Amino acid sequence: MFGVEVYVIGTAGDCVESCYMNECVCTGGRMNGYSGEGWILQLKLFMAGLELVTELSLSSVWWVCSH
Repeated sequence: MFGVEVYVIGTAGDCVESCYMNECVCTGGRMNGYSGEGWILQLKLFMAGLELVTELSLSSVWWVCSH
């Protein structure tokens, strides 16, 4: 069995708490003095009972969330 699911988990202006290289990933919104735009997608791959979950940003930069 093989399947792919894609979820939009963030849009411009959102700050999404996602692990990426030990930092949160943001597009737009509250960040460390920066503003950006784009989308954050969550991609799930299912194959032979294994589940691989990855997140990718369609914007050109990985942003760091401000807290």
